[in-house]
Amino acid sequence: QQYPNIVVAQALMKEQNRLQLMAKHPNAKFILIDADENKIKQRLIQRNDWVSLEFATKIRKEFEKTSLPHFSISNNAGSLEIIQQFEKISDHLN
Repeated sequence: QQYPNIVVAQALMKEQNRLQLMAKHPNAKFILIDADENKIKQRLIQRNDWVSLEFATKIRKEFEKTSLPHFSISNNAGSLEIIQQFEKISDHLN
């Protein structure tokens, strides 16, 4: 594996949960992966699966911005864009 110490999680919507994770793993690094709202809506409509646009809009409002140090990655263009951004920050993750 190229990045053996990486964990990906989506359920860290609340700052309290991030702080709990940080308390148990003080060396953890956070990466916020986000996309423009219109891009998210477009993808949800194209997927047409169990996550409705209405549900996604409702749950997005529950996301709390973090005060913890973190990196940001934009997911507007696709996989290659994510990989390129990840490679730029990967040196800072060790």
